[in-house]
Amino acid sequence: MNTKFPIFLKAEQRQINVFGGSEIAEEKLHFLLKGSPHAKVRVFAKTCSPEVQEFFARHSQVQHVTRWWPWPWELQPGEVSIVATLVPREVRWIQRLCRRKGHLLNVADVPDQCDFFMGGIVTNGSLKLAISTDGKAPILAKRMREWLED
Repeated sequence: MNTKFPIFLKAEQRQINVFGGSEIAEEKLHFLLKGSPHAKVRVFAKTCSPEVQEFFARHSQVQHVTRWWPWPWELQPGEVSIVATLVPREVRWIQRLCRRKGHLLNVADVPDQCDFFMGGIVTNGSLKLAISTDGKAPILAKRMREWLED
């Protein structure tokens, strides 16, 4: 049984931090900006893939911080942070700092360390549906989203 509580966050009213500049970050940015096109996002990454760099060009509210780590004073309580790197040392350091700051945290590919998950979203005008299988059937969730989008 999926015991997660679905919530619709006013992402444009919070600072969103994405740590990492690879394919994982690109996927998270795509999902985030599809659901909340005006979200204010900082991407902390020394280098970024061409796909992530496109987000900087297309979305003025998405900024690139050219280092993988934040200074502690750059992060404020109540922010949302997404760890989109698989480098263990970076994940641990970022996770500790974000927890101390009281962030809602999503750690890519480590569900037991996440405060929230980013499920499938279908939008039609003012109607927005979120789809989650609690990680048990991602293909089913994807097919359901695609079916609803048609």
